[in-house]
Amino acid sequence: MEKFEVSGRFYASIQHIQSAALFARHAHIIEADDISEVNGERLAEQRAYVTGTIFTSIAFLEATINEFFDDAADGPEEYLKAMSNEEKAN
Repeated sequence: MEKFEVSGRFYASIQHIQSAALFARHAHIIEADDISEVNGERLAEQRAYVTGTIFTSIAFLEATINEFFDDAADGPEEYLKAMSNEEKAN
């Protein structure tokens, strides 16, 4: 009987950048509104979306770097096939 190994890898960077894009779109919608109609609550909502955009963008960068090094160490070969084993080891 043959054994098969199934494995998977979750890339959080994808979720982070999608979240950043969503937050940015929501902030833009508020910013496009007539300024006379923006109240304190709406302004707080816009600031929350902008803050969310910034933080999830930072999380995207950090996750991407970590995922790159994880792939270089033991990840699927097809992702980093252009790199030599020596480059991956460094």
